[in-house]
Formats: sequence, C-alpha cells, structure tokens
Amino acid sequence: MKKIKKIILTGAPGTGKSSIINKLKENNYKCFNEVWDENFKNPSTNKDSNQIIDFSRFLFDERKKHFEINEIESNFKKKIIFYDRSLIDIISYLKTYNKSFPKEWTNYINLKYYYNKVFYCPLWSEIYVKNKMRLEEYDETINIDKNMRKLYKELNYNIIEIPKKSINERVEFILDNI
Repeated sequence: MKKIKKIILTGAPGTGKSSIINKLKENNYKCFNEVWDENFKNPSTNKDSNQIIDFSRFLFDERKKHFEINEIESNFKKKIIFYDRSLIDIISYLKTYNKSFPKEWTNYINLKYYYNKVFYCPLWSEIYVKNKMRLEEYDETINIDKNMRKLYKELNYNIIEIPKKSINERVEFILDNI
C-alpha cells in the first residue's frame, strides 16, 4: 500500500498559499485550508495578551485532528494531502512573538513527520494585501518569513521555494516537484 504524502504549503502571510490550495482542490487533491476561527481576534494585533496562546492552542488542536484523521483515512485515490500551513507554523509564529508553548507540541511534531519537502511561498509584496484576517503590516511579514524558514531548516525539512508565477504555474511546479 502506498504511503500518504502529507505535504505542507507554507510561507509568510499574503503569499498566495490559499489560492494554490483552492486550485489543488479544483484538481481533486485532498487539501486542508488554513485553520481559522472567527471567534478569535487576530492575535497579531494584540501581541502582549494571552490571546495569542489560546488562539495557537486552538489552531494546534484543530490541525492535529486533521493530521491524525488522515493517518487512517486512505480511501482516496491520490495518496497526497496538502496542508495550508502546518503544526510547525504555529510554533514558528509563537517564537516570532516570543511566546512560550507546551513542550509536548515540539515532541508531537518530532514524532509526526510530514513529507520531507515543504513547498514555500516566498514574500511577494506585489500581491500582499491586508484584510480582516491578515492584519500584519508587510514589514512584519518579513520577520515571520525569516523565523518560519529557520524553524523548518532546524527540523530538517527540504524547503522548495515556489516561483512567483501564475496560480496554474505554481500548482504545476508543486506537482512536478513532489
């Protein structure tokens, strides 16, 4: 039986990840959108509160469910699952904002391996747009990007940078490089 490849699509905010995920879904790939809950105010606007910890705990628990459900769910033809962000991203954000997180999160990530290639959407100021969910200033995304790349490298993932091209070309690049 062919093993399921759990592929991370990541990068700083506003780099086109969700558009790529939507196109992959159109092509009948199993994908999980970025986890978000409207009940939480964007914690990037309130970095000094504990809300970022509560928000991150929610994100981690939800993404963990997605990861574990699909370990036993193998009834789809393409043995590939794409994740718009990962458990690793949550820890990266917390590190970016100098927030602590439970040690068991790191332990869990070290036990549950995603596919070793991580498809990374680079910073792209020309397409970056602030909105109700993405409140970071572009300058803030530079720091997020730096910390995210660093953590993935520390965890020995092979970062494959997605070229700044059309959505179709980006999807084709990903599929050609799995």
